[in-house]
Amino acid sequence: MRIAITGAAGFLGQMLVTALSVRDTLALNGEQRRISAIIANDISAEPLDRLARLRRVHALPGALSDPATLARLAGPETAALIRPAPDPATEAIVASWPGGIDTPRARALGFAPNADFAELLREHMDRRGVAAA
Repeated sequence: MRIAITGAAGFLGQMLVTALSVRDTLALNGEQRRISAIIANDISAEPLDRLARLRRVHALPGALSDPATLARLAGPETAALIRPAPDPATEAIVASWPGGIDTPRARALGFAPNADFAELLREHMDRRGVAAA
């Protein structure tokens, strides 16, 4: 069975597969963590003024993952569907990303990463009504 993912999901999926084939690890953030960060940033500007000297843009802490973890969590049948396809343009984008980011300001403001990639994946599946394998 082959799965074709198109549109933005296809691009994001391609970026993830490429990222994990180009890098040893990748820092990721779950959707709910990103939404919480946006809301917290809009609601409480006082700590930002004090702690970040009026900076309103912060890199968020992320949960690290690697290709082995992705394959383990996806299960062997799903992992078998992932076929890395070298793409120089995508690889150039991914190569510009940091593998991990030190985020002391975001952490001082109370932003926290997902506990691990498994939590991030469960959150993603739950929000879309997909049962775990």
